[in-house]
Amino acid sequence: APSITINPVANPTNQDVTLTYILSDNLTPQDQIALTGDNSPYTQEGEYSVTLTAKDLAGNTASKSISFVIDNTPPSGSIQINNGSEYTNSQAVSLNLSASDSGSGVSQMQFSNDGSNWSNPEAYVATKSWILTLNDAEKTVYVRFLDKAGNWSAVYSGSIILDTTPPAINIISPQDNSSTNQSSVTLNYTIDGQA
Repeated sequence: APSITINPVANPTNQDVTLTYILSDNLTPQDQIALTGDNSPYTQEGEYSVTLTAKDLAGNTASKSISFVIDNTPPSGSIQINNGSEYTNSQAVSLNLSASDSGSGVSQMQFSNDGSNWSNPEAYVATKSWILTLNDAEKTVYVRFLDKAGNWSAVYSGSIILDTTPPAINIISPQDNSSTNQSSVTLNYTIDGQA
């Protein structure tokens, strides 16, 4: 009986696919091979299912099928820090993530505090704990997403102001530990230098 071997294809893939196969049993290729499905090479995005059928001179048949997805479109996504809050007083924050991919699906994600140095890829989830860099200032966290076919998304970012310094209160009058014979006292103070 015929034997058919089709080259392995990464599934999903973001590469063009050319199917090759090996037939055994002394077949006459032009008379005994039938390929169902679109012809190779496969260059357009989409799902493919291809069946190769061979028949030997004695009338024995064998079939081999292969299915694969070509996905050249990267995922899209977004990021918010602490559900979109404008300020935080802690370096430890929660990243709220959203990503989608209409082809092969979102697989992994990476993060950066500077847009250049990236964390190791990890499985995509909708919420992640993250540590902001030191020093009070506006902080930006960057993310990019990877789909199952190997396409990286554009870089998305979210920002928040890190403020770990409590307000400075200065009481101007009355003086600390002072005495007065007044029945009412006016408290004069500044907060962060503002009256």
